Amino acid sequence: MKALEKSVKAALRKWSKMDKTAIRFVAPYTYAHKDVQEVKIAYIATDLGPRLDKVLKRNSRLCVIGYDGASLAKSGYIWTKKLSVWLERGCSVDYLLHAPAPGVVSAVAELAQSRRPGAGQFRIFQIKKNPRLSLELKSEIEQFRTFHFAVSEHPNTLWIETNHQTSDPKAFDCYFFPETAATETGLAEIYLKRFERVVKKVGEEISLVREQATRLNRSSRSFRNRHGGRIGQKPHSGIYSEKIAAGP
Repeated sequence: MKALEKSVKAALRKWSKMDKTAIRFVAPYTYAHKDVQEVKIAYIATDLGPRLDKVLKRNSRLCVIGYDGASLAKSGYIWTKKLSVWLERGCSVDYLLHAPAPGVVSAVAELAQSRRPGAGQFRIFQIKKNPRLSLELKSEIEQFRTFHFAVSEHPNTLWIETNHQTSDPKAFDCYFFPETAATETGLAEIYLKRFERVVKKVGEEISLVREQATRLNRSSRSFRNRHGGRIGQKPHSGIYSEKIAAGP
């Protein structure tokens, strides 16, 4: 056991000095550092949320990679509420989804609405359709179907989900690296570079401002339809309209 732990730590120290980001790390991650916390079955909202609640603050940044983000479209979802709280604190959030589920973008658009001065910025990205990819990058993106992570800076933390199946709220074999573990192993820096590399190569930012405008237009049209076509004008009944057409 000690020999395995020693070899894994040596590999992690070596990797932390390399400017490579598409690395599959040896599991279990608990060998990486004594402070790593293992969670066999996890829900990001209730297992990661409280951990980040204690540390995210003004000028923090959180980067999250998921698959479709389907739960974000659910009304009252705890994780969405957590994101809102952290943004209000001044923490910025970047989200990369492999393939956003229907309703997700619309549901999170309000997170980008104007907030008080000093609030954090929220951005959401998706994988471009039919991008030209190297075999290495294609393999890495394919991995993100079930391998997800969330990494923060100021302070450094890292959350890894080694097995999170599509549309399942549960993730299996998860690991949380608090600031000491995330910093001393160098993994926070590696995963942050990994996130930024993928976003730069194949990410496409979704305009939440445009989404907000679309939602307002839909709402306005719906309101006009319910009120006879013009806001403030009472709709005519069929009989009244016929009398007007016929004259006195």
